Amino acid sequence: MKPITLSFLLAAIVLSAASSPALAQEAKPEFPVAAGTDFHFYGMLYVSGQIEFRDATGALFPNYWFERRGGVVSGKWTADPQNPKLTFSLTCHSLAQPGDSLDLKILSEVMPTADNKPPAVGFDITRLVSTNPPEMNQQKRWTQSATVEGILRVGDKPVKVPAGLMRITYILDAHAMRGAHMSHAAESSLIMTVDFTVKGRDLGLTKTADRDVNVRVTSRAFSEQNLLKNTKKQSLSELGIK
Repeated sequence: MKPITLSFLLAAIVLSAASSPALAQEAKPEFPVAAGTDFHFYGMLYVSGQIEFRDATGALFPNYWFERRGGVVSGKWTADPQNPKLTFSLTCHSLAQPGDSLDLKILSEVMPTADNKPPAVGFDITRLVSTNPPEMNQQKRWTQSATVEGILRVGDKPVKVPAGLMRITYILDAHAMRGAHMSHAAESSLIMTVDFTVKGRDLGLTKTADRDVNVRVTSRAFSEQNLLKNTKKQSLSELGIK
């Protein structure tokens, strides 16, 4: 009888552990942003966006362009786990550290222009090619990646970008992160980055014509609730957002 009793007790312990909430597998979190929530690209905080150019070999210093708060940026991201939508355009008129070792930077050959100012640079997304489902990263932030096509602009020179890697990182309200009602997520924002590589010749460079230049575009978008919060505005049109 003793072996039978021992086997019965072991089986009971295993079943009890499997049914224990503390030991049960943690449920996969649900994406907290309601499908159809619009996030508008707008220069509400600090800068409207930035574009950086890096020499892939590291031999030359990078160049950073930025657009000031309330600057030339437009478009929106419509959140959806399976079928998001995106429009985006950014133009940066300001160059960081414009007089600092300019000849040692990757785009030194295209500066300054005839009026002794750095050229404006910009990026327009022309097509959202493919997207991946949202996922939570190690920092417990929701992200969504995609491939985009676009046009990079350096001065009056357009450069076609056939495949840029885009990543959306949601900056969600604390209530949304705790799994509360989805309406809380609508009060949040997101950061978008787009990474791609072009050749020096594409940018009008001769000394580094065959060299890879890594480009990163960064901007931030906000929900309507976030944009109107703490203002006396009643609609996005009052902020100049179409």
